[in-house]
Amino acid sequence: MKMCVLKKSTSVLVAFLLIVFVSCSFFNTNYDGEAIKEKEKKKQWTFIFYLAGDNELEGSLIEDLCEIEAVKKVNKDIHVIALLDRSPFHDNSNGDWSGTRLYEVISDPKGSNKNIISKQLVFPELGLYLESDTNVNTADKTVLAKTISYAKKNYPSHQYALVMGGHGTGWRSRNTQNLPMAASYTNRNRAFAIDDSSGQYMSVKSFGEAISGQGIDIVVLDTCFGALLEVAYEIKDACSYLLASESSIPLYGWNYTSFFTSFIASSFTYEDFFSSAFSQFEDAYKNEEKVSLSLIDCSKVKKVKLAFDNYAKESAKTIQSSEDRNGYLSWITQSVLSFCDYAEKTDMFIDLYSFGKEGGETFPALEVEAKALQESLKEAVPHSFNSFQTEGYNLGVYFASYENGVMSASHPDAYVQGSGISDLSRFVKESDGWVPHKEVKDSLLDLLFYTTF
Repeated sequence: MKMCVLKKSTSVLVAFLLIVFVSCSFFNTNYDGEAIKEKEKKKQWTFIFYLAGDNELEGSLIEDLCEIEAVKKVNKDIHVIALLDRSPFHDNSNGDWSGTRLYEVISDPKGSNKNIISKQLVFPELGLYLESDTNVNTADKTVLAKTISYAKKNYPSHQYALVMGGHGTGWRSRNTQNLPMAASYTNRNRAFAIDDSSGQYMSVKSFGEAISGQGIDIVVLDTCFGALLEVAYEIKDACSYLLASESSIPLYGWNYTSFFTSFIASSFTYEDFFSSAFSQFEDAYKNEEKVSLSLIDCSKVKKVKLAFDNYAKESAKTIQSSEDRNGYLSWITQSVLSFCDYAEKTDMFIDLYSFGKEGGETFPALEVEAKALQESLKEAVPHSFNSFQTEGYNLGVYFASYENGVMSASHPDAYVQGSGISDLSRFVKESDGWVPHKEVKDSLLDLLFYTTF
């Protein structure tokens, strides 16, 4: 064996040079070689899927997971982690196991099918092990928070996207009583992460608390009625962007095979992400009657809230009699873009841009505030798609509830400022021009529903 031996004088010189280099500014004293190495190992994106399927959407959410697996080399360039909660009742595929599992999503060489082949993970903090299926309550905010923390710790990347799959709406506070078990109750689109086994759902406040301080870059809501001011205002400080629909979404939701195939062929920028998302969504839903998708810049949401409150205050001033009120209510329901399934007990959401545009044109006294609201929406919603050909900038807000086609004369306590419910959303607690009050004041909803003339 050949050995390279340094002469004594050469050894001394090398040692001296090493000491000089280490001690001088040639190496920055803040240089952390291990940290740089670790940073270089990071992938660009980690996607955290929270698939709340302990309800009748179980089969659809399993299909969502399999759609991601159908993408070639999906785990080569990005991390995809998925928590899947199942129901005992609605789908018997994949061995018909019932409970909750956490997966590291990997590509399925067989392509699109309904067989989950991803790597199941052990997650002791939630009691998830390979040998047994624990039923976790995905309506619990701590479950979501721990899932995000686990993914960030074990699958670090430069950017993080949280994808929420399941039922959804944007204003709901936690129910004071548990929901009926299984699938017997109605109005299921009025909550997120409905968990039949526990009879609970996640409130918008709980959702905000779960993601607060977690370093999430983009929140994607693959749910109905996610692009609402109540949601955006709740999470405006917890993420940079919200991608969601102000309308309902068909049962099959997003096409994740199309989305990820496009995205992993890109440069992984934010623009690439949004371009891939809108492209697949438009391809899927351009022929639907009333479907939308909005990109919301969370840093601009506070300005929208302030402009909307001002617009609502000025609107309230135009209502001086019961005749004014009846006329205004009729105008909203007939002229302003809204989303509501009148055949069921449901909520009615109105589009803020349409509300401002139509209001400014109909009521001259509202022109200034209406334009301010529209301008704030143009800044906050830089891109949107809808299948119903409006100007866009789609962001909604809750207006009233319907049952059997009849508008309710009052609002749930969860949407009433000062009602005493501890789980009120930030918007309900802080809006001074729109939401109704326990002690009736002069907000627009106070004037429209609770004021005696």
